[in-house]
Amino acid sequence: MSTVIHHHTKQGGYLKIHTLTLEDQKHRQYQREFISRGNSACVLCVDLKNEQVLLIEQFRPGASPTPGVIRECVAGMIDQNETAEQAICREAKEEAGLTLQPDGLIRLGCVMLSPGVLQETSTVFLAITSLSNIDTEKLHGQVDEHEEIRLVPLSFSSFFRFVFESQAPVSATLHIAALGLEKLIGRW
Repeated sequence: MSTVIHHHTKQGGYLKIHTLTLEDQKHRQYQREFISRGNSACVLCVDLKNEQVLLIEQFRPGASPTPGVIRECVAGMIDQNETAEQAICREAKEEAGLTLQPDGLIRLGCVMLSPGVLQETSTVFLAITSLSNIDTEKLHGQVDEHEEIRLVPLSFSSFFRFVFESQAPVSATLHIAALGLEKLIGRW
């Protein structure tokens, strides 16, 4: 296995770019880069009574194949001195106007998003809540973060089709949330 000889970090604003100089077992040196920005959490809000989930739509610069608006779970970065549960309750309020309680979250797991290039984990949750009072007409999100978020409630069947049958790429965390929902409602 290779060992790290030197680690250089360049602050790039929201992202940090790291360059590692490594040495392999034959004493050959080479470099690898990765990006860090902290860890995140996401939640799929589930209304069991009405058999709906809530997705959000917002612009994502890293969307594939080109930057654009995508559908995803409510998500955000975990602030310093904050747990993943606290972060996702804060994000649910900011992005969707929903009040969630940390003890009401179902933790599905913590995943590395792309460990070959990104040093970030995301903790994935389900939250059982009512979606009957969400406001789908207004834009949500933090103005100072330039968020323009639309709320998209979907029936369970539409959600599963979107995640598992769509030709468009969807996030790994959305897949994990969908599998967790399948298990929760007994489709497994």
